[in-house]
Amino acid sequence: MGDLYGLNLTIGTEERLTAVNKDWYEEVSVSLPEQYSFVADNGVTVEGWLLKPSGFQEGRKYPMVLQIHGGPHVAYGLTFNHEMQVLCGMGKALKDPFGLRRPSV
Repeated sequence: MGDLYGLNLTIGTEERLTAVNKDWYEEVSVSLPEQYSFVADNGVTVEGWLLKPSGFQEGRKYPMVLQIHGGPHVAYGLTFNHEMQVLCGMGKALKDPFGLRRPSV
């Protein structure tokens, strides 16, 4: 969310140079996307994101929103998505089956 990083191309390490949202992150709960994949009935591997609700507790059941994106415009990527975060903040899990890239058909 707006921070700068430096990348050492020789050894491949990165260093965070700014933390402009540090105070905000200390006040709010942000759900970090977890990558998942499964093989569909037709043999295609589908990848996506799973975002757990704020205050997630293992073993507890949560309502889940299936985030379907039909494209071709406004593709999701590795960016902050406030709509998904609001749903997680409301106690819902969120599954985005095309979160990282569209499956090859």
